[in-house]
Amino acid sequence: LRPLVVVEDYISGIRYHKLGVNVLVLFGTSLSSAAQTAILSVAPTTNGRLFIHLDGDAAGVKGTRDLIHQINGMGRFSHVFCAQNKPQPKECSDEELLDLLAPTLT
Repeated sequence: LRPLVVVEDYISGIRYHKLGVNVLVLFGTSLSSAAQTAILSVAPTTNGRLFIHLDGDAAGVKGTRDLIHQINGMGRFSHVFCAQNKPQPKECSDEELLDLLAPTLT
């Protein structure tokens, strides 16, 4: 079972997808109703683990806080991790992304 990783943009999504994890690209920092439906449909395959890795700018920080609140309200994830104050996924090496994901894989 693999965690679901939530990212802001397409290139960041590709970076994580290359590593073999489930990825949801928001195309921004807010959770649309379609994205919420996608999260709920993937939730059973994640072992209760979700990882949020939005950009580290002000919009990404606010979006991460909002997403944590929304996702916790869904009641489907027992472990919600986030990568605040880290480089954007598209700026990370594969090794850096795997290190960030490590807590979600145990």
